[in-house]
Amino acid sequence: MPPNTTASSGQKPGKSGRKKGRKARLLLLVLVLALVGGVAYGGYWSVSTVRASFPQTKGSLTLEGLSGPVDVKRDGHGIPQIYASSDQDLFMAQGYVQAQDRFYEMDVRRHMTSGRLSEMFGKSQVDNDEFLRTLGWDRVAKEEYDTKLSASTKKYLQAYAKGVNAYLQGKDGEEISLEYAALGFSNDYKPEKWTPVDSISWLKAMAWDLRGNMQDEIDRALMTSRLGPKQIADLYPEYPYSRNQTIVQQGQYDELTGTFEGSGGSSTSGSSTSGSSTSGSSTGGSSTSGTGTGTQSSSTPAGSALQSQLTGLQGVLDKLPTAVGVNGNGIGSNAWVVRGKYTITGEPLLANDPHLSPSLPSVWYQMGLHCRTVSSKCQYDVSGYTFAGMPGVVIGHNQNIAWGMTNSGVDVTDLYLEKLSGDGYLYDGKVKAFNRREETIKVAGGASKKIVVRETEDGMPLLSDRDDELVKVGRKATVDAAAPDRGDGYGIALRWTALDAGTSMDAVFAMNKAADWNDFREAATLFDVPSQNLVYADTKDNIGYTLPGKIPTRAKGDDGSVPAPGWDSKYEWTGYVPQDALPYEYNPKRGYIVTANQAVIAPDKYHPDKDNPDYTLTTDWGYGTRSQRITDLIEQKIKDGGKISTDDMRQMQTDNSSEIAKLLVPKLLKIDLADPDVRAAQELLEGWDYTQDADSAAAAYFNAVWRNILKLAFGNKLPKELRVKDQCLWVDPVNTTGPVDEAGKVLECGQRDPDQAQPDGGDRWFEVVRNLVDDENSDWWTTPDLRNRIGADHNRDKLFERAMVDARWELTAKLGKDIDTWSWGRLHRLFLKNQTMGTDGPGFLQYALNRGPWKLSGGEATVNATGWNAAGGYDVVWVPSMRMVVNLGDLDKSKWINLTGASGHAYSAHYVDQTSKWAKGELLDWSFSDQAVEDSTSDTLVLKP
Repeated sequence: MPPNTTASSGQKPGKSGRKKGRKARLLLLVLVLALVGGVAYGGYWSVSTVRASFPQTKGSLTLEGLSGPVDVKRDGHGIPQIYASSDQDLFMAQGYVQAQDRFYEMDVRRHMTSGRLSEMFGKSQVDNDEFLRTLGWDRVAKEEYDTKLSASTKKYLQAYAKGVNAYLQGKDGEEISLEYAALGFSNDYKPEKWTPVDSISWLKAMAWDLRGNMQDEIDRALMTSRLGPKQIADLYPEYPYSRNQTIVQQGQYDELTGTFEGSGGSSTSGSSTSGSSTSGSSTGGSSTSGTGTGTQSSSTPAGSALQSQLTGLQGVLDKLPTAVGVNGNGIGSNAWVVRGKYTITGEPLLANDPHLSPSLPSVWYQMGLHCRTVSSKCQYDVSGYTFAGMPGVVIGHNQNIAWGMTNSGVDVTDLYLEKLSGDGYLYDGKVKAFNRREETIKVAGGASKKIVVRETEDGMPLLSDRDDELVKVGRKATVDAAAPDRGDGYGIALRWTALDAGTSMDAVFAMNKAADWNDFREAATLFDVPSQNLVYADTKDNIGYTLPGKIPTRAKGDDGSVPAPGWDSKYEWTGYVPQDALPYEYNPKRGYIVTANQAVIAPDKYHPDKDNPDYTLTTDWGYGTRSQRITDLIEQKIKDGGKISTDDMRQMQTDNSSEIAKLLVPKLLKIDLADPDVRAAQELLEGWDYTQDADSAAAAYFNAVWRNILKLAFGNKLPKELRVKDQCLWVDPVNTTGPVDEAGKVLECGQRDPDQAQPDGGDRWFEVVRNLVDDENSDWWTTPDLRNRIGADHNRDKLFERAMVDARWELTAKLGKDIDTWSWGRLHRLFLKNQTMGTDGPGFLQYALNRGPWKLSGGEATVNATGWNAAGGYDVVWVPSMRMVVNLGDLDKSKWINLTGASGHAYSAHYVDQTSKWAKGELLDWSFSDQAVEDSTSDTLVLKP
């Protein structure tokens, strides 16, 4: 029987939501008029169909399985705070409430992680399902549940699933979400019950999109078809340790003890600063060899063999749906913490804004989980951001501590070239049989498809089985003389830490109830994947940073920067970095810690002795542009003698300064331009403060110039596998049978999706240009002729002039000839799209589900990281997916915001009710104490046993 409803559905708009409610009703009317007109798959929906899935947020209802009443208090933005008297009731209610707001999103996520999207969306998703089944995320998640997780974690997962299923009980699809009504016209799909494994699997999807340097590994190998080792090294420069500070600045690896000593100033609570543990894992990387030079691309035995195989793999990766990121590219985050001696409150302030792909609804879900009385029976009093479909809180604070995360980029993936022989593979001169499993993919509206997944003895899936192109090129690829005979061809296998069962779900609950630094570090050791930098603060004025996760160690000479030969055992992983050997920092004397994907620690402070494994954490750091800007802003405030406030932290989060503009604009202003229209655009840069505000014409022109500099100097020289799809150039032929022009050039077209192509304009490219800009005659400064054929001139200023001219006419075409009408926001727009029917559904449905555009400030490698791909265009491809500032002096004065809203229902008042404020850089009040929550409550729902 469905739950007994004792109050009507619907919810009262908060005081700030009435205007949004009127707008939502107008949009709803437009949708209904279209649908009643017979647009929807030949049928129609009524107003009641559209509203049927709106959640009940007032009154009371009965949930079988609760041991006591639970209060769900929602504020004016629909953000829930849950109050219960036992842990199981708390997490059961969390499952129920998240399903009320976001079940369709949860359902799509679990079908993605288990490789079952075809069951919902038909044959268009079969290729994706084949690849995801090959990875086997749900199989690993089940193994974690069966063998790794603690008994308490399993109870919480079971309670959460019980809550989700209580919501689903007795409901038809259209009563759950509008999207199910649309699916109902095309297939007979019905949602099934939620399981604990569904929740665990989502962590694997997170780990995939935050997996580190796999893309760089692919790109370096692909570059070898057109670039030599020195050129590749130019495009992967060393990390600028002397200019951009690392995360950890105090502390040293102790060669005698094999541990890292990272204590700084005194602890005001007497907490230990060692926080040792036994489970070695990591999330950010620090490399003993810098940032990677690319020279290994030609020296590794497998390097030349992989050029064409990886083209096929890239094609597969481009097609995959993203969980939280742009398939691992460009993903970053900001998190920093300031100790009380530099804050207005005298207690720490902690800020965090993870940079992820924009999605609708947002990947994050805000909520509070409160035990009415914290005790052994009910242990939690925590608030923050979580994922719909997963119990607990991922980022946020409890009554004692706060924490944030940034992606570390640690290298936890390696690609291996496998020598195939019959149904086996070569390993140290012997043929080993693949482990095989058969998978059946059910397809909505079509016949099921069976596939065979092959894995090596140590569990590496053979990715090349999932792409016909990989099979073909594996038979044709050029290899070094030392490589074994190709026989039946070569394949590509993946080694990845997330394919081993772990304990990350245990870590979530342990962090949620941590009381101090010791508790927090102990909880962090359980966080196997995805690899994240963790920042910490507590109410006793302590701050810290720690590096948890699972980081592989490799044999001497193998740094994981390029694909390795799978037929040679010396390229196997040799173990994992012990937790005690990973960098951390606690109460550093400088009084603050900044993490923004930069290098964790300088090589001279982290170099184990010759008897220890080579603890190379990664060779591909972010280059520290954002982190150094944040550091400079903090230092300037300290230097001026001021104290930092919550609003100061917010303003730092929304800083729009362009560091590459500071480098290039003085040089661009010296270029002598003949065309008066181009000179007029150049004059926009005079006196510009390098701030990329949405209304700035100078920012629009500079970023267009930057995009064209990158294209002319680098993009046109990269192999087609890295360039934008259908962007064609006349180039010197390399192993081609295509038509050749009178100059001996061949027309070659790009193959990569616009948001994945290179050069993307991120801070790696900042560093590339910084290293080359004073060499005015570098080979890179060659300007193509009008047919996009590379010329012979090596002249920086000539290339800059061409870029300024091209940018002027590009913006004329996009924004008009009158430069007074130009603005960065007109180019740099955010479109929020429903991740399924909002991208591939019929036009009217996309209109119904999608929102935008918003004109945004900020930019690439800016603290306000509204990222764009310079190779593909100016639209926003990743964003600060949420922003928070935690005030440890008064938690009720903390602030937060989400990219969209609490609701996943397209015509709810809370679908995108936070987005406009988010776009302006505003934050919402974040109530935590019982009284503050009560004062901000608009609707209360009581769940009764």
